[in-house]
Order: sequence, then C-alpha cells, then structure tokens
Amino acid sequence: MTGSERNKAVVRALQEAINRRDFPAVETLLAPSFVQHDPTDNRAAVTRAGFMSRLRFDAEQNPAAQEHVDFLVAEEDFVAVLLHHVGNRPDSSPSGTTDSHVQIFRVTGGRLAEVWGRRGVYCRHS
Repeated sequence: MTGSERNKAVVRALQEAINRRDFPAVETLLAPSFVQHDPTDNRAAVTRAGFMSRLRFDAEQNPAAQEHVDFLVAEEDFVAVLLHHVGNRPDSSPSGTTDSHVQIFRVTGGRLAEVWGRRGVYCRHS
C-alpha cells in the first residue's frame, strides 16, 4: 500500500468512526495538535478538543445522520474527500436533505493533523 493509499485509509476510517459515533476511535485518528479550518465559519480555527465537542453535539442533535464518502483523492500528505451528509441537520434543514461538502485533510504519521472544509448547498435526497 502506498503512502497516499494509507492516508486515504485514515480519512475513510475517520468517517466510519464518526458514523458509528465511536468517539474514542475518532480521537485515536487525530494528532494532538489537530486543527480544523473552515472558511465558511467566521470563527477562529477549531482545536482538537473543539472538534470533538462539535462531533458529540452534532451526534446528540441528529443521532441518525450519516456522512458518506463519494470519493477520495490523495497526493503526498493531503487527502481530498467529497462527502454527502444524509439526515436532519441541527440548523432545522428539512428532513431527508443532503449536504454535500469537500474536506481536505493533511495526514502526518498516520494521524490527521489539519482539515479544511467547505459546505455545499442543501438538496433533496433522491
């Protein structure tokens, strides 16, 4: 398995752990200095602790929600993923909507060091 394939496996493992609500597994995949950047969010970058807090909050607000990986592309330490989220969103979006978004991860030493994301437009799931 190449380095790019290993990095893609780490990102896929993250999405699978999030869908299972396996937060201890998520934490093992994050580097201690993990940072989440989101250009659509007018706040400062989110730390590892903040990321975990947000995941737990989202799971409480929408326990049936799932994120599905549409595809992964990797080059060196970076992995881009196109995801679609199925389920109700905590922001009162209509039931059965999907939210497509792209995330770019930087993987170092087999752990996620940074992520950048951009949410897309809500659309009816077909």
